[in-house]
Amino acid sequence: MDWYSVKLLYQYTVTGEPDPILTDEFFHGRTEFYEERIVLVSAGSYEDAFQAAEDSGPAEEYTNKYGQKVTIEFYDAIDCFRFYEQPRTRTEVYSAIFSDDAHVGMESLIDRRYGRCTAEEMHMLRHQ
Repeated sequence: MDWYSVKLLYQYTVTGEPDPILTDEFFHGRTEFYEERIVLVSAGSYEDAFQAAEDSGPAEEYTNKYGQKVTIEFYDAIDCFRFYEQPRTRTEVYSAIFSDDAHVGMESLIDRRYGRCTAEEMHMLRHQ
């Protein structure tokens, strides 16, 4: 058995009408969000690692601070990385090499690859 880190993609879907009394300056009405998670699994092969990571559990639901239902569902297993050493402090747990059009510029490349929701945008996912 080897150690693997598996990158998973989850989809957050916000449904229902917001309670007008609960809306604030951060409410923006966006209804879909995605989360990358990297989980650690012990498995005998890449295929087994993907399967173990994908079996991480059923969909979750909760009510956000605006009274809307938020559903979190597994979307896809994106990538898998096999460890070349036993996990310990500073063990590399994931690696991905990527490239893009050289004419785009580094700042644009980084923004597109690693752009995240702002703290204000994340209010839609906060628990009630």
